[in-house]
Amino acid sequence: MVIYKISNGYSDDYKNHQVLKKLFPGQGKLLYQRNGSKLTILTDLEPIENNDLIKLDSLDSIIEEKENKINLFSLRMNSCKRHKGKRIPTNPELFVNKQLAKSGMNVLSSNIIDEGLLISVRKNQRCYHASVLVNGMMKIEDKDTFKRVIVQGLGHGKAFGFGLINIFF
Repeated sequence: MVIYKISNGYSDDYKNHQVLKKLFPGQGKLLYQRNGSKLTILTDLEPIENNDLIKLDSLDSIIEEKENKINLFSLRMNSCKRHKGKRIPTNPELFVNKQLAKSGMNVLSSNIIDEGLLISVRKNQRCYHASVLVNGMMKIEDKDTFKRVIVQGLGHGKAFGFGLINIFF
């Protein structure tokens, strides 16, 4: 797994997903987080040639470097639960705390910002996602669990830029 940055993302997160799938062709893991027009990408796929793409480091190297230290983190989550076959928004703070409890990290402090509904377009239909941005400080408590959660992502809506625990500043 390798971390990349690119600075020309879109405000529509599904559009970002489509562009990234072309930039990183094949079957594999591909998570990203948007911060303005900048994207942080975690993937096990090889990119096609792109001058805007900056390779940072491997996930293992970064976790090794950050282990036993206090680290900043950022996480955008789709705070929803399943109800009668549909996903509905839920209490952001309860949802985030429940998800972070199984992340392998000890959250020392956090700020939860309810971003409201984010709108993307997929197959000419609008998609609405309850977005919560979490910024905070943490320490890796269980390295194996933490790595697994980073690779899998937390929560729902990963194609829309949710779920990546971003420690790659």
